[in-house]
Amino acid sequence: MIWAVQCVGPDHKFERLIEMILRRNIHVHNRGIVDKRYLDEKKNLDKLKLGDVAFISEGYWQMANDICCVCVHNVGAWASS
Repeated sequence: MIWAVQCVGPDHKFERLIEMILRRNIHVHNRGIVDKRYLDEKKNLDKLKLGDVAFISEGYWQMANDICCVCVHNVGAWASS
């Protein structure tokens, strides 16, 4: 089954949504320190290196909020159609 839901808006790529999930995982499971698993996924859009701390800046936080709002809105619209 293929869902026809656009999860990101025109200003962002789907890869960024995946990167946000991976970054969330290193914060929850590795105290924000970039590990091999994060790098192996090849979604390292911010050029982080092994052992770096993946800081969540104000700009990153705002971008993440914008992407998540678009995604939730689009999934909700799809589900109710």
